[in-house]
Amino acid sequence: MSVPVVVRERSPSRESVQLPPGHADLAVFALEATGEPPEGVVAFLADRARGAGLAGDLDVCDLACGTGRRLACMQQRGWRVRAAEPDRRLRMAARGRFSGDLLIDGTRPDHLDVRAAFDLVLAWDGALAYLPGVGSRMTAVRRALRALRPGGLFVLELPHLLWNLSQGLPPVVDTVTTPSGHEVHRVRRDAVDLDGSVVTRRDHYTVRDPTGAAEEVELVHRLSIVTTQELAHALQQAGFSAVETWSAPDADAPGPVEGPRIIVVARR
Repeated sequence: MSVPVVVRERSPSRESVQLPPGHADLAVFALEATGEPPEGVVAFLADRARGAGLAGDLDVCDLACGTGRRLACMQQRGWRVRAAEPDRRLRMAARGRFSGDLLIDGTRPDHLDVRAAFDLVLAWDGALAYLPGVGSRMTAVRRALRALRPGGLFVLELPHLLWNLSQGLPPVVDTVTTPSGHEVHRVRRDAVDLDGSVVTRRDHYTVRDPTGAAEEVELVHRLSIVTTQELAHALQQAGFSAVETWSAPDADAPGPVEGPRIIVVARR
């Protein structure tokens, strides 16, 4: 499985950035600072579960938990969580967040090997797009179905790279200021390999702390171009009975995929 690769770290200033307490990895800090707020994602999951008649303390499997921010929100709702994160740096950050209170392993989505154990299986943050080859993604979908109890939900999110291609792959530039006062500036550029059906995504970060010290780091992601047609076929072949697509977690209702993200909710 392809995971983010740190290709460059350097300091354009004379002093290194001082990260907030609990953070020791510049790349992980930058990735988390520019990531999607977990509260909205978990609220979306709770709404979908409630709509499917899944109530109470759910058993949930997060197949790509990142630094673990979503897991804390899930636990606050009383959900019992099993988590995996194939990337070592992110997995270590997640383990540090929970101090051994939650088992977080490195299982790939296509290696999940449990039966009828969960009410909800989550593959967010493009988890399936990091799997190389249609076969491995088909396997991941089949194993998600097998891991669900009857009536359970498989929820997945990944970049709609064909839509990005239709827009000419414009660079994305954004800046966020963290509660600690750190400024994180990101420039994202995508390059496509049509023969390999892969997009190489480079996220270049400049992190500046409240004293003005700054450092740079770049993360490289190799993402498979996954189409809605491929997902629909994989879900049907696996045996999911109902499938919805959503444009965003805060959308009012399901609908066609017409933007930079693909969000799918499938019911066993």
